Amino acid sequence: LVFNKMGQTVSALTTGTLMLYKRFIKHKSLTHNLDSFITFMKASLTHLIIRKRPPPGQLSLFSGRQTVKLGII
Repeated sequence: LVFNKMGQTVSALTTGTLMLYKRFIKHKSLTHNLDSFITFMKASLTHLIIRKRPPPGQLSLFSGRQTVKLGII
């Protein structure tokens, strides 16, 4: 209900987003709820993020010996 009212009163961008959300739900076989909307936003926003530099490297939680055993390095 909320999404339908938003689509009627807000700009074309919101309407387009709602249409893509409906397609996403149909494609992923999800229902209309907060979790599916968050999943949709995460999937959509990853394509919109443009970084000037690559993200910084993270420190490993494992020791060097453990990473070799796990095959990470």
